[in-house]
Amino acid sequence: MMFVKTVRCLRWNYQNTIRRLSVVYAAYGAPGDVLSLHTSGIGEEKRGPLGPTEVFLRMLAAPVNPADINMIQGTYPIKPTLPAVGGNEGVFEVLEVGSKCSKFKQGDRVLPLSAGWGTWRSEAWCSEDDLQLVPADIPVIAAATITVNPCTAYRMLEDYQQLQEGMHCSVPIML
Repeated sequence: MMFVKTVRCLRWNYQNTIRRLSVVYAAYGAPGDVLSLHTSGIGEEKRGPLGPTEVFLRMLAAPVNPADINMIQGTYPIKPTLPAVGGNEGVFEVLEVGSKCSKFKQGDRVLPLSAGWGTWRSEAWCSEDDLQLVPADIPVIAAATITVNPCTAYRMLEDYQQLQEGMHCSVPIML
């Protein structure tokens, strides 16, 4: 069964943000029943100083994929510890780095390395080892969808439909 839920899009000036926003679920089930908007991260109500190799991030863009919905429903093979922040992919901007952070600098764009990381949030902080640098020439929208959708398309073409000479495959993208 499909779900439809009206979501108010939030536009905010990051410099004046007082609260952190995240879309979380504390139980598995229909997204319309279990998702809620929280005004602070789970266990992150007060952010202290960054650790030496930690980075502080601002969300730029995160899609909604079928795998995200399946995780929320509890039908996906990966089941995060609850409560969890939704979202498997998205692109963040590095706002601040720890004193010994060697992989990133302020202004870099990064992706989480693992599924179930929880990208539906306005900001996050984590170890630099949890992230991958996004090349500067990749548009934000393309970067936000680079970790799940291309892999899914590849698996579909390898596992379900072998392209033969003369066949064509279209992949719609937004730039």
